[in-house]
Amino acid sequence: MKKLSFAMALIMILAICASTLGMTALADAAYGANTVAVLTKGETTTEYDTLEAAFAAYQGGETMTIVKDIELTAPLQVNGLTLADDNTTTVAKDTLIIEGNGKTLSFTVDAGVYAITFTSVDVVINDLTIKSNYCGVKASG
Repeated sequence: MKKLSFAMALIMILAICASTLGMTALADAAYGANTVAVLTKGETTTEYDTLEAAFAAYQGGETMTIVKDIELTAPLQVNGLTLADDNTTTVAKDTLIIEGNGKTLSFTVDAGVYAITFTSVDVVINDLTIKSNYCGVKASG
C-alpha cells in the first residue's frame, strides 16, 4: 500500500511540473521570436524587440512584461514626465508596472553607471533579477 501511495504522489508531482513547464513554454511562444518585452494597457498589447523601444513607447499606466532574458549594451534612461494636452504643461505619467516573469536583465559597464535610471516616474518591479557589475537601478524625482 505504501508503494502505491508513493507512486501516485510521484506521478502527481511530475504532472504538476510538466504542466508548469508547458505553460511557460507556451507563454514565451505566444510572442514573436525577437520580442523581449510587451506593453499592455487595457485590452491592447504591443510587442517590442528591445527594452529601449518598450520604455520609449511607455505613455503611462501600462504594464510591461519581460518575456526573455535581456543583456543591455547601454544604460537606459526612463523619464516619467510628458506634456499635457495643451503641449505647454509638464505632467507625470501614471505608474509603470514591470512584470519580470523570473527573467534576468544583465548589464556590464564601467563603474558609476546605472543599468536603468528612472526619473520622475513611479515604477513597480516584480520578479525580475537585475545583474550588474556596478549599479542596477536608480530612481529619482
